[in-house]
Amino acid sequence: MEKKSIIEIHNLKKTLDDKQVLNGVDLTVYEGELLAIIGKSGVGKSVLLRHIIGLLKPDSGSIIIKNVDITHVKQKNINYIRQSFGVLFQGGALFDSLSVHDNIAFPLRERTLMDEKKIEEAVSSALDEVGLSGIEQKYPAELSGGMKKRVALARALITHPSILFFDEPTTGLDPIRINAIHELIKTMHKKNKFTGIIVSHEIPEIFSVADRIAMLDDGKILKVGNPEEIVLSNIPEIRRFIYCCPVKESSFRDPITTLYSRKFLEEYSEILIAGILRKKTSLGVLMCDLDNLKGVNGRYGYDAGDILLKESSTIIKESVRKSDIAIRFGGKEFLVLLHEVNESSLLSVAEKIRVGIEKSRINIDGEEISGTISIGVSRFPKDTEDFWQAIKYANVALYNAKDSGKNRVVKYTQDMWKTSNKEAEE
Repeated sequence: MEKKSIIEIHNLKKTLDDKQVLNGVDLTVYEGELLAIIGKSGVGKSVLLRHIIGLLKPDSGSIIIKNVDITHVKQKNINYIRQSFGVLFQGGALFDSLSVHDNIAFPLRERTLMDEKKIEEAVSSALDEVGLSGIEQKYPAELSGGMKKRVALARALITHPSILFFDEPTTGLDPIRINAIHELIKTMHKKNKFTGIIVSHEIPEIFSVADRIAMLDDGKILKVGNPEEIVLSNIPEIRRFIYCCPVKESSFRDPITTLYSRKFLEEYSEILIAGILRKKTSLGVLMCDLDNLKGVNGRYGYDAGDILLKESSTIIKESVRKSDIAIRFGGKEFLVLLHEVNESSLLSVAEKIRVGIEKSRINIDGEEISGTISIGVSRFPKDTEDFWQAIKYANVALYNAKDSGKNRVVKYTQDMWKTSNKEAEE
């Protein structure tokens, strides 16, 4: 099904205080999606958001919302378009002198002719949706930071907007409340089907919320993609921003093979899982074990073993696509995750890796050494809806491959798990 654009931004430019904040922004937002705009502090994320809302006028470029270029229409027309907007401002922007009830009722009183009884019912329903029933008569000063954000979200949703804007919705909150607000946004999006744009600095948390991510840098959109594509991007600016510093990024890479490390998987597994479930596709899981690495280390030394590891990792990388993920999972184990692959293709890739390593040769002191690899295969969420369990299943299949002669590819079946559990009990 073809995606329908609801906002299109073309070559948007804006200078503030002699600084070029936006320098040719191009961005398309699709109907019904949650798009997150990320980037360094001061890079212009909130400035871009204010342009889309119509609070700022660009120096040049266009912003087309629902087929109307708001940069070339009168203010009254912008106000009409804004009636389909909801905004959760940074800090919540509640009126301190108004009660919770009156804060949430404010848009209804300003934009509609709804009578007070219906407004009261709507406010009560909105508070119930965000989990704050019964606080209508409290004032903002009596609320915690998380409660203020929830009230602000209730106010943003009260008019049932088709487009909802979130400007740093979790600023000033502790990690627990940040996750709670993110979960609430996801729940409200699923229920109300609005198009959402979120400006956020919460990395990596925002990756589990948004459908797509747009990285703003140096006045332009550097890259737009789903969370997995952003996390795995090789663009230096993106990598520096996500991993904060070279030290953190290096901890996500195995120093010998340069594959991703197990720490990377532990840090970003939720993002990968969310992407698979969101797209309703499957993930192929290959658990690979170099059969003779221990023997090579013992006979020729660890330097020779490292050469075998490097050669094997190169073959694995060349056997998979750029969108797939190869991880050094243990001393002689590799974990390969293949996106959107059917069973026959998954087994074909596993066999390609096995044959490639079997045919490879490394030269140690004039002697040719070859390697062999055993591979266990499973699929998430087909074999199990638990990602980590799918890895265990692949591991069980791997042990079956090694028990039956090594240098083999074995696909997981349910009877293997029963057998492994029975043996463990015995």
